[in-house]
Amino acid sequence: MKTSSAFTLIELMISVSILVIVSTLILASYPKFSDNADLTLAARTVVSSIRAAQFYGIGVKEFGPGEFPAYGVYFGPLPAVSYIVFADVDENNQWSGSSERVETQSILKRGYIDNGGLCGKENGQPIDCSLSGLNIIFKRPYPDIFLYGDNTSQGPYDYVEITISSTRGNTKKVVVWKSGQVYAQ
Repeated sequence: MKTSSAFTLIELMISVSILVIVSTLILASYPKFSDNADLTLAARTVVSSIRAAQFYGIGVKEFGPGEFPAYGVYFGPLPAVSYIVFADVDENNQWSGSSERVETQSILKRGYIDNGGLCGKENGQPIDCSLSGLNIIFKRPYPDIFLYGDNTSQGPYDYVEITISSTRGNTKKVVVWKSGQVYAQ
C-alpha cells in the first residue's frame, strides 16, 4: 500500500485564505501607522530644532562677524507648514524678517500647525490658544526659555503647546516650558 504525503486542495485553499486575510489586515492599517510615524518624526524634528536654537543661544554661536545674538524658533503665521530658526539680531525677542533667518524647516510632508495649534499659559491665567504665531527665544547667560506670542505683548508664557496635525486628523503635541524642558507627547 502506497501513502502520499502531499497537501490536499482544501488545505491549500485554507492556507491561502488565511494569508489573504492577514495581508488585508496589515495593508488596511498601514496608512494609520504611516501617518502616526510621520507625526512622531515631525514632533521630534521640532524638538530637535528647539534644542539646536537653545544650543546656539546659550553656547554663543556667532551669527555674523562679531555678532553673538540670542537665538530662537518662530512658528507662524497660521496655518503653518514650516517654521524658522533665527538669530535675534535686533534683540526684540521675536522674528523680524529674513535678515535673521538661520534656517527654515518643513513640519511634515502632509501636515501643518492649524489655527488653535499654538497655545500659551501664563501664571494664573487660562490657556490661550488664540496665538497666530510663537517665538521661542534663548538668551545667554539665562537658562530659561523666553516664550512670546506673535508680538511681545503676548507673554511671556510659562509654557506653550505646539500641536502638529496631519491631513488625516491625527495630532501630536510639543510642549515647551520656560524652565528649559522640551518634549513631544
